[in-house]
Amino acid sequence: MAPASALRLGFASTIVTECASLMNSPGSCAPSAFFLPSGRGGRQHPGMPSITTEISHSLPVPEASERVKGLMTRLRRTYAGRIRDVDESWGGDRGDFSFTLSGARIKGSTDVAPDRVRVRVEIPLLALAFKSSIQQTIRDEVRSCLS
Repeated sequence: MAPASALRLGFASTIVTECASLMNSPGSCAPSAFFLPSGRGGRQHPGMPSITTEISHSLPVPEASERVKGLMTRLRRTYAGRIRDVDESWGGDRGDFSFTLSGARIKGSTDVAPDRVRVRVEIPLLALAFKSSIQQTIRDEVRSCLS
């Protein structure tokens, strides 16, 4: 991963951690439900905003899928001390994933199409302030897998 990507993700995850501790502290007016994972079957939790990012590619779908499937393994190695409780499942060219990053539960899906990879990630509400940084990190990581 490029140093700039690591810096963006590190900064964003630090903010997510701070938001999580603030929202779960006594006397907070913000509900901790914003940090609950969404329900099964791809349903989004009502309090969880999502970010969708699409990355173009020109690879055959099976090759693009195989490359993207290695992303969670790579992230586990890169962020070994901060990422845990990783769950990933693939059915054809669609994958669902979830993990805990610096105390915040992240859930999402990946769809590989003939011309693009779409990644949708549910994030804590207060992390929306870093939407563009999170999207850029996702783009950088997926492009790295596809190249």
